[in-house]
Amino acid sequence: ALNLCTLLDRAGQRVLLVDLDPQGSSSALGLGQEAADQGQSLVEVLTDGKPLRRACRRIKWLKHAQVTCSGERLGRVQALQADLVAGGQLALRDALKGGPWDTVIIDCPPVAAHLIKVALVAADHVLIPCPMTGASTRGLGALMRSISAAQRLNSDLRIAGVLPTMVRPRRKAAKTVMKQLVDALGADSIFDAYVREDSSVDDLDLRGRPVVFYRSNDGAAQDYKDVLAELNERMGAVA
Repeated sequence: ALNLCTLLDRAGQRVLLVDLDPQGSSSALGLGQEAADQGQSLVEVLTDGKPLRRACRRIKWLKHAQVTCSGERLGRVQALQADLVAGGQLALRDALKGGPWDTVIIDCPPVAAHLIKVALVAADHVLIPCPMTGASTRGLGALMRSISAAQRLNSDLRIAGVLPTMVRPRRKAAKTVMKQLVDALGADSIFDAYVREDSSVDDLDLRGRPVVFYRSNDGAAQDYKDVLAELNERMGAVA
């Protein structure tokens, strides 16, 4: 998410990165852990109806892009879930209305179905990252059911496609997973672009910057540029 956010910021767009992952990696990397834990967070937006702008901070190494303060407070999943069941699943969609951003990217957790539904109800398009490992396709059925359920509240929601990640083309496992994806979803649903398995991507946590920021000519950085180009094409096609 931070890589795409960085590319859009460099293109002059006003971007908001909504960090819905309780691990809070996007907000921690974008703001620094201490800053991410201070002030109003996304929890107050979702449960108390507080203004979203108060939970947003400019990413310290980008010109315009902002990220929401999330982190550990969003990890109160049980307490948060009770509030969301009461109707808070619409809170993010409502909070985003009339915002000043050109593009909003919602970074979702791999689990916590109620937070994923919050994102789906607020989104226009879904990009589904899928690691090319043996167990990566097991949750796709549940995700597709969640998307169908969210479309009852958000009729504008469309699937942009499935993005292969952690790709090592010569590995047998990658070819097997790709075949499973094509058989289950159809070839048109799978991105031609992909993100390779690369140590420079893994270095993000160590450097505190995405690969497109500190190694813009790297092969992995080009992967994200290709992803963004295809994503823009697909969003236009499915709008």
